[in-house]
Amino acid sequence: MTQKTITDQLKMVLKKRGLWTVKVKKAYKQAYKSHKNQLRDNGANYFYTHIVPVTMDLLASLKRPKKIMLNVITLSLLHDVLEDDPAVTDEGIKKDFGVHILKNLKVLTKPQYYNRGDLSTEEKFLENKKIFNKIQNSSFGIKIVKLSDRFNNISALDFLKILKPEKYYRYLKEGYELVLPLAKKTSRVYYKKIKAVLDTLN
Repeated sequence: MTQKTITDQLKMVLKKRGLWTVKVKKAYKQAYKSHKNQLRDNGANYFYTHIVPVTMDLLASLKRPKKIMLNVITLSLLHDVLEDDPAVTDEGIKKDFGVHILKNLKVLTKPQYYNRGDLSTEEKFLENKKIFNKIQNSSFGIKIVKLSDRFNNISALDFLKILKPEKYYRYLKEGYELVLPLAKKTSRVYYKKIKAVLDTLN
């Protein structure tokens, strides 16, 4: 499937469900701008293999009122921009998408020091535990975007077993100890999907 086909499918589904609004278009453009040159650990393009699939999976898994879906889709498209794009600022997000989206994004965004490269595997686990604790006490939109985000990451995890074994086993641990408890309280669909993938990797 080509990159154009992937994005065309996303836009088609958004239009069909009445979600291709001015705000969502702006979020899509910002996500593309922030991630278009970013690569995953396996060398794949981050926008086309993470941002778009995460959003598509939410569309396939959720049948919520339009107001809720607009918030979820906007948050899904933007969920990594503050973390991955130094050009994106809190003020910029607030101006373009409002204070509500900014507050939601801040919950999902790892602290700047997380990616410095000097944190141990255990320290990274503890940082993610803090984030998941905040997410547990947050809105449905934040929880479901995080679940789709982690479902995509876990689904692409197998190649890391040899390439980056520490990251592989940390993601497995986080999957069972942090992600599944969140999924169990939030979405039966994501609980089943995430557990099925984790059990094949374990």
